[in-house]
Amino acid sequence: MNTLDYIKKVQYDDLYDRPYGEIDYLLLAELSYLPFDDLVSSSFATQQASRLVELAPQIPKDSSPLMTERYQLLEAMVASKRYKNLKLMGFENTIDPAENVQFSALVFCLKPKTFVVSFRGTDDSLVGWKEDLLMSYQTEVPAQYLAKSYLQQALEALEGEIYLSGHSKGGNLTIYAASQVPADLQEKINQIYSFDGPGLHTSVLNSSDYQNIHEKIQRYIPENSVVGILLHSQAPAQIVQSTVRNGLSQHNTFTWEISEHAFKQAPELSAESQQLEATMLQLVEQVPDQNLAEVIQTFFSILEEGGITSINAFLQWDAINSVLKVIQSSQTLTAQQRDLLFSFGQAFLQLRQKVRREAPKKDS
Repeated sequence: MNTLDYIKKVQYDDLYDRPYGEIDYLLLAELSYLPFDDLVSSSFATQQASRLVELAPQIPKDSSPLMTERYQLLEAMVASKRYKNLKLMGFENTIDPAENVQFSALVFCLKPKTFVVSFRGTDDSLVGWKEDLLMSYQTEVPAQYLAKSYLQQALEALEGEIYLSGHSKGGNLTIYAASQVPADLQEKINQIYSFDGPGLHTSVLNSSDYQNIHEKIQRYIPENSVVGILLHSQAPAQIVQSTVRNGLSQHNTFTWEISEHAFKQAPELSAESQQLEATMLQLVEQVPDQNLAEVIQTFFSILEEGGITSINAFLQWDAINSVLKVIQSSQTLTAQQRDLLFSFGQAFLQLRQKVRREAPKKDS
């Protein structure tokens, strides 16, 4: 059973009889990817909120491959007694490729005085993925700055039970923002849900502000995770089984397996995911920030020069080999640093090749 099956299973379950659980919070994280521009108010006042069932016919269709299942999700939720009357408000959406910014968030009102602040994850645009990699050497990327400002405003405006949820970069933003708001506002947060979200810079994890919210974090990653194992994380992760094997496909939460009202858990990360995690941590710890910046900027410059603007296009283009050649010829990296970067690049090359091999097949 996946999330679409789950919606059918619980469609008549009243929120008061069956309170929201981990799968419900994931559904809202996925719903936040939809284009609510000009449809949902930027105000945090419930009087200006819009019901999901009324919004659905007005939401423009996005034909990109990553969005197909999210529109199916919308259709299923609107047909469900449990979800159709969700109220949406506080929508914000900022995209600025020149400044490497991709940020979006909104608030769901489940019932009186019960709210979920949901941060959108990385979309198919290259700028979003570039910002993810900037996290490896910047203590605060633009989306994180916007997320803490947004969350502070939301927490100041809302009263009651407040939950945070996000998938991919959205998961990172939930934890980062919660760790940065004043202590009195942190107390208003009930729980924080991160679904395959990257970790944080060690300067954040070592702060007392992070420790204040550490116990509230619920973290989920698939067994062959690629995104959720990036950077450091102190919060233990629940490892989820998936219906597909390759790690990039497992980032798609519609492949996550569900039993009854919880995710099916795997005993541990796959060997490939563990190796990628170890390589990434070595990379961040041993390569100076300046050199990481050089490689990341070079990587995206090559893609941009090739006219590649989305991850889907990247998966169909032989870009990584060019990047590996740049790493090999770099004069500012030590031999050890080059080896680390090269092995990390090779790991992504293998993942890309795996995606291309599996592409003609239908994942079950």
